[in-house]
Amino acid sequence: MSVLGRRRKLTAIAVAFTLICIGGGALWYLYATEIVNPHPMKTYTPDVQEKAAKGIVARLNTHNPDNVELMRNHSGDLDREADNAQIAKNIAAVLPPPGCEYTLVGIEDKGEQTPAAVPWFSGPSQARGFDMKLQQICPGKGPTPRTIRVIAIPSGMGGYWAEAALIEQPQ
Repeated sequence: MSVLGRRRKLTAIAVAFTLICIGGGALWYLYATEIVNPHPMKTYTPDVQEKAAKGIVARLNTHNPDNVELMRNHSGDLDREADNAQIAKNIAAVLPPPGCEYTLVGIEDKGEQTPAAVPWFSGPSQARGFDMKLQQICPGKGPTPRTIRVIAIPSGMGGYWAEAALIEQPQ
């Protein structure tokens, strides 16, 4: 093979390699900017929200914040205990009063929320929420309506949402 033939072959290989790299970079950019995958998170449907609400209400009725299944910080960093203490405090703020319990009346999807509602988790770029419409039942008193907003953030696994905070809503 002549020198000119080898040079053409090497040039063709270099051009092909460059085009492959540019194509790979373009695909990465489209994916990273969510142009190709605009909805990486699974939908947070009313059925999913209602199932989460039923579990949260049942756990709130135990009057023990540790029983309420919200997303906890399980990382190995030093802030884990402080973060989990904030989560327990967040839950304790919405527990029913002693001797009382909640019944779930319904849910209302509230759509996108600010991730700032879960300050103990750094990094979520999105959050969704729904309101749990509740009746607070206490012995010797009539039912009292309460509304607690549930804030969910990406769980980091497979595009699923994880309930991460509870916020009392005014009536």
